[in-house]
Amino acid sequence: HVLCTFPLIGLISWSLPLSAGKRPQGLNLGLAMGDSSPVDVKRPQGLNLGLAEEPAPMLGLGLGLGLGSGSFDEEEEYPATPVGLKRQSSRVVSADGAKVEVFNNLFLNRQLSLHTEEVLGKGAFGMAKLMNITPRGETVVSSDPTMGVLKTYLDVESSPTQAEKEYRYMKELSGHDAFLKPYSILFDNGVYSVMMEQGGKSLKSIRGTAEAAELVPRAKLMLKFVRGFKHMHEKGIFHADIKPDNLLIASGGDVVKVIDFGEAGYFGDTGTAQRGTVFYRAPEQTQGEEMTDKSDIFALGVSFYLLKQGDYPQQVFGANIRGSEDYAFYMPEEYAADFYASKSVLLDATADVLDHLIVDGMLHPDPQQRLSAADLELKLQSILAAAVQ
Repeated sequence: HVLCTFPLIGLISWSLPLSAGKRPQGLNLGLAMGDSSPVDVKRPQGLNLGLAEEPAPMLGLGLGLGLGSGSFDEEEEYPATPVGLKRQSSRVVSADGAKVEVFNNLFLNRQLSLHTEEVLGKGAFGMAKLMNITPRGETVVSSDPTMGVLKTYLDVESSPTQAEKEYRYMKELSGHDAFLKPYSILFDNGVYSVMMEQGGKSLKSIRGTAEAAELVPRAKLMLKFVRGFKHMHEKGIFHADIKPDNLLIASGGDVVKVIDFGEAGYFGDTGTAQRGTVFYRAPEQTQGEEMTDKSDIFALGVSFYLLKQGDYPQQVFGANIRGSEDYAFYMPEEYAADFYASKSVLLDATADVLDHLIVDGMLHPDPQQRLSAADLELKLQSILAAAVQ
């Protein structure tokens, strides 16, 4: 229980939780001088009527002395709000029978049922599930999505920050067709999730097909991704973990989506060197230099090189120049030396104009020599125009 007092004007009162470790729900009426409400991340200012989150000094507004009490839920603590997100209100929904808190956007103040259709993937720190979304009662809206992907961040300590970060970048980029639309942030069983638009299949799903080998389909596909990169980079955002698993295609290649912003940042951010996945990291990333848009371009080049050739550029250099395919310890300086000396080994007898563009304009060890997304867009448009003549 919580004890609340209201003393004479000019005297200080306190809201005191009488049970340690639980978040009390008492009633305070007064001028807030501290954080006395869990409803908003920001400290309330001025006259405050709310729930007591922790002992907080209050300046009484009335005469005499009042005494009241409240209670808290013995089984469940009030969930913390993700850093940077303003908690406006929440409504319980059903997710496979469990109660979850809803924080942002589409599902606020809604009654919905969420049921798992398929587990798309699971790792040590996260899980993605395809969910069926069913509106209930009077909250049905014709534009409601019927399916969505629920991405859950399983590390309890970092879960709030990761969910907020993913939601924020997706929200900022969702005006472009190459990015998924986020729906809401959900809290359930101690961890946070982002509910988002359904995407498609990984780029690697078309490896070995005509779409991966032939010039025109491959160039059209790359152009769609490049336009998404252009939008992202114009927003001042780098992705830092571009790879086939994070490049989705749908509707036969007519729709592409760039996903997973867990490593993303803004240009000028510090501490970015080791973000990303081995073999897709640009040389400057592994050497501790600052991330730029050209770092994402390198990773996109590796992804599309791998799509057709089936090997990483580092693997090709290792096998043809260094006599070993053990590229796990292939160093950036070795990549640069091999590229300058023998980049032709990356181009086999089937190499077309797009392969040359990838090697010369995207895989160069010097980021200054790589093309920007805007330049790549122009190059790809020229390749496609020439191919259809």
